[in-house]
Amino acid sequence: MIKPSILNPNKQELSILNLEKKYMLELKKIFQSQEFKTHLKDLIKKYPNSIAETYESPPLAIPFERLIHFHFYRHFKSKIIDFYNSPISSDVAVILDDCVLGIDAKTLSIVSNSSDFNQVQCGPNQYSFRNKLVSTSSGHWMAQNKLEMISNGKPILSFFLHLHYSHRKKKDFRDIKYYSHDKYKTISLVSIPNGLISKYFNQNIIHGFKTYDQVTDLKLKRLKLRKTVQITFGKTKYKDLDVNQAKAFLKPHVHKNLFNETAPIYSNNGYNFICKKTNITYRYRIITSNKKGLAEFGPEEASGTCRIAFAKPNKYKTEGITERFDAKDKLWNGVEHWDIY
Repeated sequence: MIKPSILNPNKQELSILNLEKKYMLELKKIFQSQEFKTHLKDLIKKYPNSIAETYESPPLAIPFERLIHFHFYRHFKSKIIDFYNSPISSDVAVILDDCVLGIDAKTLSIVSNSSDFNQVQCGPNQYSFRNKLVSTSSGHWMAQNKLEMISNGKPILSFFLHLHYSHRKKKDFRDIKYYSHDKYKTISLVSIPNGLISKYFNQNIIHGFKTYDQVTDLKLKRLKLRKTVQITFGKTKYKDLDVNQAKAFLKPHVHKNLFNETAPIYSNNGYNFICKKTNITYRYRIITSNKKGLAEFGPEEASGTCRIAFAKPNKYKTEGITERFDAKDKLWNGVEHWDIY
């Protein structure tokens, strides 16, 4: 993160920089309390092997979320002005005097989700950060987040609370227990920067996405995008074509105005074409389920969950969200980890 004083923050940015720190400390106080830890310890006792073996999906997710609700609402009950009534928000979201505060719960298994222990996965409704174009092995993508940055003059703050656990093996929840290790602790509390302070992270915290989907027909019409076309590629290896060769190969199949409406950018699988108005990606991909040498070229988007690494440096060369500065350039942690025993 860039020190705020370097970029001369305005009044609104200064406020958000301080509020994110304020509520990180406030939430940390709730979830590090002895009572919350005791409730967690009691929770795990409800799943001896005779009960855990009856579950086909993770048993802790719903009770952990309820536990967060209980402690969150009880702590803030005298400060809550109203509930936040937008469906595009965190699982828990309330209006306070200085912000809209939201938090989501995630239970992560070292058996099934170990790669998520050092990152956070955010759905489109859970973050407002404005990232630059994200380059992945699948192409170049603009994050399709939906959460507003401000609601009625108040910034929307996004937090996650992770609970780490272990069990016998995938889809077998016997021997379930909380996970703690030198590298990973039982609990992680995570602050996702508000979109209005994206520039202090070089608009670069997202390193990838969970899914990539074709743009829906409704969105195609609304954004006036070109439809997906099928192409017989024969012996052509699209990924080896330069930009002029790629355009020549695609030209007989696509709308005549497509190359005027887009900008080419190279990926590992060949050139993508990015819509200049919407930043939607037109991607060429082979249809792997067929044996007829068919490919598709059309608009796709990273419509699902995005991935944000906690720390910097990292292999993705993103900024990370742990090292943070308040309005006075004082250092604080945007990600905190602790054990409950």
